[in-house]
Amino acid sequence: MATFFNSYRIEPGAEFEIYKQYSLALSALLLLKRWAQPADRVVLVTDTPDHFERHGFTSLYDDVIVPKHDDGCSNDLFFALTKLRGLRDIPAPVYSIDWDLFVLHQSIIDQMRIPPAVGLHYDCLCNRAYDPGLFARWLQPEFDLTIRPINCGIVGFADDVSKNKYCDLAFDFMRRYSEAPDDSIEPSHAQMFAEQSILGHLGADVLYDSGTSGYFEDLRCYHLWGNKIWFDKFPDEKRNQAAWTEAKMRHLGFTVPEFLPPVV
Repeated sequence: MATFFNSYRIEPGAEFEIYKQYSLALSALLLLKRWAQPADRVVLVTDTPDHFERHGFTSLYDDVIVPKHDDGCSNDLFFALTKLRGLRDIPAPVYSIDWDLFVLHQSIIDQMRIPPAVGLHYDCLCNRAYDPGLFARWLQPEFDLTIRPINCGIVGFADDVSKNKYCDLAFDFMRRYSEAPDDSIEPSHAQMFAEQSILGHLGADVLYDSGTSGYFEDLRCYHLWGNKIWFDKFPDEKRNQAAWTEAKMRHLGFTVPEFLPPVV
């Protein structure tokens, strides 16, 4: 039995925007209704379960898991900490699929299950987040800063040995950094390093050699990724994306959940 999960944390005072609601729902529906095997679990990992219960989202999952918070790491510095805690707390085989990533073909799930560790695609070392000198002082001496990072839009582990090796290293870095952060470093860069440089350092397999926002070349999955920056610049695009997602649900034969707000 494998566990597949989405993760989402509602920050205090933050808006749960319409395109995010539709995206999370589609990601969950694809897993629960289309790709998971009968013995698998599809769960939501969140620090804010009451919010999702009130809004009906818990009906899309087999279970809701609230991860432990006893690691000394800062949610303010690491926006994907809820996801990493889910990976740490859930026994392998366990696979995280980001709320803004849509798995559109069974072969993606089948391919994910094979290697001990898997990520979505390689990232470029040219990104500032992977500057070899940026985070070296928070790392153990043997860390290799020259290995290509791996995007964690999808990340998972077939066995606990591989999972624990990754989580131990990631949480060691995040704990050290949380104790003595550098205000000159963009927080998103610390998060990208904690997830993606460390996964690359450990040598996980990838589903794709490279990737970006939108459909991958074989059309097996779609990742909003950098498009979210576009949505923030042009708010009308958020509703357009929600409308696209609603249309995709209907095209795939899903009933659009009644709890989702109407796209006007």
